[in-house]
Amino acid sequence: MTTRGQERLNALRETLQELWVGEAPDDDPDALDLRDQFVDHHDQADRVAYGSPLPAPMRQATARAPSVALQRRRLPWRRITLEAGAVWLVTRVIFAVITYYGALFAGPSDLGSFAPILPAALLQTWGHGAARAYAAIALAGYVRPADAQILPLSPALTGALTFALGASRVLAAEMLIANLAALGACVAIAAWAYNDGVTGEGAWLALRLTLAFPFAFVLAGPTPTSLALALAVTATLAARRGAWRWAALWALLAGLTSALSLALIPLLLWEFARQHRQAPKTPLAPAGNRLAQVLAQARTLRLRSLGEALDLLLVALAVPVALGGYLLFLWARFGDPLVWAQPQPGGGSYAHSLRLALVAMIKAPARSYDQAQMLVNVGVVLFVAVVVALASRGALPDPLPIAYVGYVVALLALCFVTPIVGPYDALPLAGPTLMVAFPVFLALGRWSARRPWLATLLLSLGLMAQAALTLAYLANGTIG
Repeated sequence: MTTRGQERLNALRETLQELWVGEAPDDDPDALDLRDQFVDHHDQADRVAYGSPLPAPMRQATARAPSVALQRRRLPWRRITLEAGAVWLVTRVIFAVITYYGALFAGPSDLGSFAPILPAALLQTWGHGAARAYAAIALAGYVRPADAQILPLSPALTGALTFALGASRVLAAEMLIANLAALGACVAIAAWAYNDGVTGEGAWLALRLTLAFPFAFVLAGPTPTSLALALAVTATLAARRGAWRWAALWALLAGLTSALSLALIPLLLWEFARQHRQAPKTPLAPAGNRLAQVLAQARTLRLRSLGEALDLLLVALAVPVALGGYLLFLWARFGDPLVWAQPQPGGGSYAHSLRLALVAMIKAPARSYDQAQMLVNVGVVLFVAVVVALASRGALPDPLPIAYVGYVVALLALCFVTPIVGPYDALPLAGPTLMVAFPVFLALGRWSARRPWLATLLLSLGLMAQAALTLAYLANGTIG
């Protein structure tokens, strides 16, 4: 090899080494191109099982520090923030236009068809049902047992902002917090996709598909869904980068935001076990046997210090401590820690199976609004279930890691324990529940990056359905 060739080879090795320890500059296009080429898988165990060897410099890095070498790579934060912020801003403008025309389509006001629609009236079109309950808690605290189904972080933030703005602007405070949380969720999703090696078109498709989900309008409304999504993605990003105490903090806050944070527990524990395992010299399980991989992961878990044991304890207890503290508060406030699970006036039983949901949908009056609403709920559940099934079994390229599959499966299970509040209700709130199933959008983004027709189909259908559901919510407060 010539001297010039040896110099180029040494420069390549140094660049690769810098990429793995997080020292390469964000604005170096050659370095980013190299990362795009070599960082395409996010699970070292799956790489070994699939027979895709790591390049020599990467093998050396992972041998020295298996818990962080694969995940702590420098992210182009400036680019991520600017582009995600631009996507967020465009969607907010679209929701503003839909809100305006939704108010126009509702019919002329008492002042006649030529009377202008005031901004306060437009804002009030978002103040339905759940928004009023959150506003009441923000202003007066937990007064009724029915309030127990609302976890405290979102009302607490709303109450703090309302204190500064004034009690008459409580709905504006709710909307501001929800939309700022949606901005944080956009940035977090883009950063998480980049960190998992989904660079280029796939990362932005994952973000656009998230915002094109039929129920993504709840990210603009006064609900805690946007805050729950932002905290869940941020906790996952911190875990993937080995920042376990940050992951525990975000998971704790997620536990104070929504009961959906229960789905984070298996994700964080699996990710911790994956990063702290003792790398075997040979694959412990065949590539297609996910159960065997789970058992092998547990057998190879190794804690090297007291600090790692503390990290495991914090990650494992973050969500249970948050929910447990809330149950203790309910016990002190209402005398029953399980008051949130008690049927409330006007409420009903619980959905225990997909069969019951399908039966309720079939028995509903044909071509009625109730039947159409249940069809949307059941359709979203089946769509997410099919996507995660394909992504978990490797039927399509780039299968999801086991941790992500477990997270989505846990969310699907939570869809079946939501209280039913009407005689023809099936899987209520399934749409907002699955809005936080962000690994699904990652899988769809990867598949769509290779198939432009699929991206066009998903974005078009999703946005059309979202516009219709947004107008339905603005008209009568129906979410799902």
